[in-house]
Amino acid sequence: MIVEKHWRERTRDKVRDREAGDAVKAYPSISYATECRVPIYAFDKLDGSNVRAEWTRKKGWYKFGTRSRLVSASDPVFGAVPQLVVDKFGEKLTAVLSAQRYDRAMCFFEFYGLSSFAGMHEPDEEKTLTLIDVAPFKHGILEPEEFLRLFGHLDVPKVLYVGELTKELVEQVRSSTLPNMTFEGIVCKGKNDKKTKIVQNLIGGKLVRINVNTPACCDPSTETYWSM
Repeated sequence: MIVEKHWRERTRDKVRDREAGDAVKAYPSISYATECRVPIYAFDKLDGSNVRAEWTRKKGWYKFGTRSRLVSASDPVFGAVPQLVVDKFGEKLTAVLSAQRYDRAMCFFEFYGLSSFAGMHEPDEEKTLTLIDVAPFKHGILEPEEFLRLFGHLDVPKVLYVGELTKELVEQVRSSTLPNMTFEGIVCKGKNDKKTKIVQNLIGGKLVRINVNTPACCDPSTETYWSM
């Protein structure tokens, strides 16, 4: 009975999302690249798990999940996510989304603690959230300049570089010499560029999304490494 109810709810949500034109709800995967001569914003890459929260003008913050599934307060790993979203971001994000006259939006966060690594978390350790992207309904994920204009006053990743993604920048990341960069690397975000092959279709909008990782983060000799 529980399984049947679960699948009925999943089917209902998928139908609703298809009808609303927002079938892709999870945060998209990001390509890895070494150089692509397009203008980008390089954000510090936080080492945690990607989670999401859905907001509507009528319901407020009513749905929470990871990349692949919904979560609630009873979840053994991500149970803190709903309350963290509401307590840390709820009112401030609602104020901006309402001021922009959005009716619905998906907000994406990095969930992590002091010892979090490669998507694994210490169960008893305090966790926090950092806002990494916002996708208003029918607008797609906001471009980095607009994201920072609207949400830069909140807890968002540090911007470490603005300019073209070059071989020199990649080498700085891989040698861990880029100023203010933490352990994992950077996430490069830019505007749509039809001339490059790395442009991806992300929740209704086309944006450049690239990861550049440090060797230490992706060391296959460690027990905690896997390809992300």
